[in-house]
Amino acid sequence: GTVWECIDLTIEEKYYTLSLLLKDNLGQTLAVRYENLIGEKKYYDSFTVEEADMYVQKFGKTNWIMILEGKINIGFSEEMVLLSWGKPKKINYSSSGDQWVYEEQYLYFENGKLKSYN
Repeated sequence: GTVWECIDLTIEEKYYTLSLLLKDNLGQTLAVRYENLIGEKKYYDSFTVEEADMYVQKFGKTNWIMILEGKINIGFSEEMVLLSWGKPKKINYSSSGDQWVYEEQYLYFENGKLKSYN
């Protein structure tokens, strides 16, 4: 029942995806992907401004924008993939690396970094 006001809007230039900065009547702010507001995505979708700033510092602006857009990239850490896609349906562990299973996607990690995916 909280009312949120959009106080900023970011348009990613390459794919024209939208991210919003929202503020509620208590002054709390959060960043959210537009797709999540209309129900098209299923990934983790909201962050406080403080969390977003921390992640920008930790992962870099380009990677953070990819995470907000629900995208992944080779070299992403497990944490980055979790933020972007959420928890996998299943994880298969092996000595050569882990396989994360999503709906119809398989991600392969080596030493905690995304090595490949299909």
